[in-house]
Amino acid sequence: MKSKKRNVAKTVVMTQPEANIVMPDGTLKNIKNELLIGRKDFEDIVSHEIAAKISVNHLRVWCENGEYYIEDGYLGKSSTNGTFLNEKQIKGLGPQKLNNGDVVKLVNKVSITIQLSQDIPKTVVVEKPFTLKTTILKPTLTLFWDDRKYTWKVTDELIVGKEDLYDLLLEEKRKLISAKHIRIFKEDSEFYVEDGYMGKPSTNGTTLQGAEITNQGKQHLKENDEIVLAGIVKLEVKKIGMEQID
Repeated sequence: MKSKKRNVAKTVVMTQPEANIVMPDGTLKNIKNELLIGRKDFEDIVSHEIAAKISVNHLRVWCENGEYYIEDGYLGKSSTNGTFLNEKQIKGLGPQKLNNGDVVKLVNKVSITIQLSQDIPKTVVVEKPFTLKTTILKPTLTLFWDDRKYTWKVTDELIVGKEDLYDLLLEEKRKLISAKHIRIFKEDSEFYVEDGYMGKPSTNGTTLQGAEITNQGKQHLKENDEIVLAGIVKLEVKKIGMEQID
């Protein structure tokens, strides 16, 4: 029986070998991305006379695309007394690739060893379950209050009352709006408006396109329809269409 293929997203992750410099006293310096080696690293390890011959920034070791390199000096300035890689003078020769076990000598007297782990791959492929993102489109009505440039988006139901206009109308005008003045709702992908709520009409009425709809039941809405609450709040249906819902 054939095995069923899994839907996975593959991500290539660049890694790098663990890299250290083994100092003359056996201590390790982790290279990570870049490491500068200079006089201060040897002041407590070698004699003062030898340390004085090591430059402040004697050499640089760094990682590039998963490989490690060494260069004498720093920022284009060579060390005073040179660097040897496996007995070869590299002063002035630019970057040199490093391998595990390479021996580096500073001033041809102080030896350090390059330690690169061999068990970490340079690239790994990480498999993750593939998730298909679904875009959901729903019928949406956009309602616009022209006086205040205020917008509502309706996908299922919207009830507009005095509390919804608390920060938008002065108190004396807000008193004319009922607690649940109108209801706008979707039915079979079409949008409708009705005055009041649950059979109870608003106190001061609602008009649609200039016609009174109080006690007239649901009224079909179209783009550019104008709804007026209590003769003071004018709402306009700006758009009816399919919109993406998160």
